[in-house]
Amino acid sequence: MDNVSESVKPSWSRIKVAPLNGISKLSSCRSIKPLKIMNPRNLSDCCQVYLSNYGGGFVAGDEIYLSVECMPHSKTYIGSQAETKIYKSFDKKTSGQTIVGRLHPHSLTVVCPDALIPYKGSRFFQRHLWHMDSNAILILADWFHAGRSALGEDFQFNRFSSEIQIIVNGKKEILDRLKIEPKRDALLFAGPFAAYKSCLNLYLIGDLHPGLIRAIQAKVDELFQQNSKDIAGGHLWMALNRVSSMSCVFRALSAEKQDITALLDELFKALEHEEILGFNPLARRH
Repeated sequence: MDNVSESVKPSWSRIKVAPLNGISKLSSCRSIKPLKIMNPRNLSDCCQVYLSNYGGGFVAGDEIYLSVECMPHSKTYIGSQAETKIYKSFDKKTSGQTIVGRLHPHSLTVVCPDALIPYKGSRFFQRHLWHMDSNAILILADWFHAGRSALGEDFQFNRFSSEIQIIVNGKKEILDRLKIEPKRDALLFAGPFAAYKSCLNLYLIGDLHPGLIRAIQAKVDELFQQNSKDIAGGHLWMALNRVSSMSCVFRALSAEKQDITALLDELFKALEHEEILGFNPLARRH
């Protein structure tokens, strides 16, 4: 992952965000198919960027390479237009995305795409590599669902892998890897997933506002109490763990995709604090 560089793949999409008169805006942007980058107008001082794919998702063999740079004192929200569909693989072709980001001092970046949905027979990889200053803040959500549950396609993809690496001041702060090959693992029995179908990892790194962690912890405690029966029954599992003095990871597993959606909606209310984003980006995403 450390060896990922733009010289390897020349066709990189780019996003660069910088503040102008107190308002963060795209200072440069390049979108290369199959990636589509949207930057709608908004009434906040935060630059909002939404990622989408031509064709509605990853077709076999599609690969996206995206470089993100957030300049000092900028605020950036990166989301998706909708759930990301990962279509069936042909001829063992793998689709995937690589995102490399750099956060400069006193920048705030929130990355919260909707769920990745791997279809039956699909192959997909995802790599995130973020370099950041210790005075910056990164909030990164990584969420995937087992498949098209309504069609009974849970865990019928061929391969799904994800790697999240976050480096602060040149030192590795987070390295999280997940690789799933359902044909080799009994995922729906006693093991990694059991009754769960949706998996969310939320990484909070950097010069975190104390009120943000307190608010998220309070919401986790409240939701745990409200859903204690469901948790005991295997419908929802949550944990908030501090990795170091400057980072923590929230993890959640649920039986239904809408449970994670509701959970994120509640957790992201903490971002409405005026010293953080000043608004809840999920409240108006659709």
